[in-house]
Amino acid sequence: MDIRTLTKLILKLAGLYCLATVLFSVPTLVVVPKEYAGASYFGLGLYAIVGLALFWFPGLVLDNVVRVRTSEFGSPRTEALYLRIGVRLLGCYFALSAIYGLVFDYARVKIFHPDITAPDFTPDRAAATLASAVQLAAGLALWIGANHVVRATVGSGGKGEAGAEEATHDASGQP
Repeated sequence: MDIRTLTKLILKLAGLYCLATVLFSVPTLVVVPKEYAGASYFGLGLYAIVGLALFWFPGLVLDNVVRVRTSEFGSPRTEALYLRIGVRLLGCYFALSAIYGLVFDYARVKIFHPDITAPDFTPDRAAATLASAVQLAAGLALWIGANHVVRATVGSGGKGEAGAEEATHDASGQP
């Protein structure tokens, strides 16, 4: 199994996870007050759209969201390539799950405190909001800065084991 197929499989599984989360959350819509049902439907609908996109179009998500170029899959498979793809996927996961937490906190404020501009958060809710914001920042940093993480981790310019050997030779092939 090549790395592109493996990555698409991981994205499909993530899509199934999102769809299962939506399915398990549908019963909670029964107890939502009618005036807030629209926001609840919107949130679950958005999560369902992400899940469907991941499940039905993993190639498009891989090329346009995770930003792994098809040419990278034709290159020799190195530790750096696997690490770059893993770091980007981890960054995507961190960012998306953090957005879910931030949207939950925003909806909680709008639903339960609609007339108050700055509701009193309990310390645990304030900590959860801050943790979601930090997780979002870390996820975006991993997602966008995957090449830098790979260079810092693997070394030799992010070329992996084969690149380390090439870096010791000059243009004439001499060490």
